Amino acid sequence: MIGIARHRCAHPECGARWQTLPAFLARHLHFNWPLVEDACGGRPYPARGRRPSAWTVLRWLERLASSASRLVGLLADGGHRVRTAVRTRRELLEQFGVSFATMAAWAHALMAGVRLM
Repeated sequence: MIGIARHRCAHPECGARWQTLPAFLARHLHFNWPLVEDACGGRPYPARGRRPSAWTVLRWLERLASSASRLVGLLADGGHRVRTAVRTRRELLEQFGVSFATMAAWAHALMAGVRLM
């Protein structure tokens, strides 16, 4: 069981609600980062547990192939040095040699709402 903190604005007229997810969960992807990373790398899934559909994996691969320009700008502003021209999100991950979870955490810390995937 994983505890997820849920918050509600204290102002009586606001009504806003949000939740704080553990870092190992991929926001808006409904799977944990290691499974997303394995699926995008063509590695086999664990024998047990929920598996993403082929359509979902294709969507993730398309996101990795999409432009990294916004992420590159954020990382540069945050003090992370991008050494060479990077076009896609996959190239950005390869250049830094970090996990999907690490890159997603950096992006979220630099500007909430910006996602790796």
